[in-house]
Amino acid sequence: MIDVQVRLRLKDGDQSGIRAAALDLIAATRKEDGCLAYELFVSLSDPTLWCFLESWRDRDALAAHNEAPHIMQWRAATTGWFLDRSVKLRDVEPEPAP
Repeated sequence: MIDVQVRLRLKDGDQSGIRAAALDLIAATRKEDGCLAYELFVSLSDPTLWCFLESWRDRDALAAHNEAPHIMQWRAATTGWFLDRSVKLRDVEPEPAP
């Protein structure tokens, strides 16, 4: 399983357009084969700080996501919106519950 953490810092200003684009992205991504989780978190103290937390079945599923039409649309629609972006990938295994 692959976990991905994407941290974004948005430019100040009206975020209604990018929020709508994010909701469309989330809805489409959650339907993808191999998507185990796809969540967006927005800081309560600073609404320009966003974090996507993703879980994928494997690297092939993540690679397919990165080529999907809706991720390409997201990238095109959000060009220029971000001041900073960081991505962390981790290979993980769920720990069995006792």
